[in-house]
Amino acid sequence: MAHGDHVAAGVGVGTELAQLRPYQPGDDIRRIDPNASARTGIPHVREEVPERQLTSWIVLDVSPSMAFGTADRLKSDVGAGLVDVIGRLAVRRGGRVGMLAFGGPALRLVPPRGGRGALLG
Repeated sequence: MAHGDHVAAGVGVGTELAQLRPYQPGDDIRRIDPNASARTGIPHVREEVPERQLTSWIVLDVSPSMAFGTADRLKSDVGAGLVDVIGRLAVRRGGRVGMLAFGGPALRLVPPRGGRGALLG
């Protein structure tokens, strides 16, 4: 879940340069690289590595068996801590996180969201 661990394949809109290539009719003129074009005397366009948004899912058991533990800590406490840490790691670099809680009276699905709102839902 660290930055750079999930690069999308191909070229597209992003911030990291994939390649420079000569301009071809139909290319977006906003992608023309003025420095490369000036150096070569031929218009060149930038192609970037597309940024990919990682979607992570947390699956949490909320059944009565999670109430078991020691005098210091229950399994449910450990589960809540893991949800917090994994959620923070997932959204730190612009990813999205969703959660599926099972084992309770009803299945609970929290759709993937990004930003702090994902951690507050």
